[in-house]
Amino acid sequence: MIIFDTETTSLNSKSGQIAQLSYIKINENNNVEFAKNFYFTVDHIEPGASKVNGLTEELLKKLSNNKTFEDFSDEIYKDFSDETKIIAHNIEFDMKFLLEELKRLDKDIDIFNEKEYICTMQHYTNILNIEHSYYGVKFPKLDEVVSYLKIKHEDISTETNKIFGSEGVTYHD
Repeated sequence: MIIFDTETTSLNSKSGQIAQLSYIKINENNNVEFAKNFYFTVDHIEPGASKVNGLTEELLKKLSNNKTFEDFSDEIYKDFSDETKIIAHNIEFDMKFLLEELKRLDKDIDIFNEKEYICTMQHYTNILNIEHSYYGVKFPKLDEVVSYLKIKHEDISTETNKIFGSEGVTYHD
């Protein structure tokens, strides 16, 4: 299975791009097989997106070493297409962007119709049962799920640094 997250340049997958893609592959024994974190040079990042994810066009050029999604697309495509189960928090949003990026590069995205998708946001909605101010129960933020599970941010940072083999990886990564 692959557990992944994206940071994007906007909320619109048709006109936006993936700015950062991080994922880990977990094997059948629930051990991390590999972890990958990519930054991509993008055409434009909306100010609202930059405010949320802290990424700018200039920073992405530096972090990506001027590499784009296309530069890593074969590797990413293989990693994701080899898996049967894909997990993310708000998976619908992240998958829209991933599939749009792959489609732009003429990759066969029909293979993704056969995957099992698990959304942690959907899973924890009724478990956390957080009231929304205007309507029923709201979708929980990832941080709310982490709090519910009593996971400490410093433990996440320590484990993330260990898995990705790098210092300075933030809780958000």
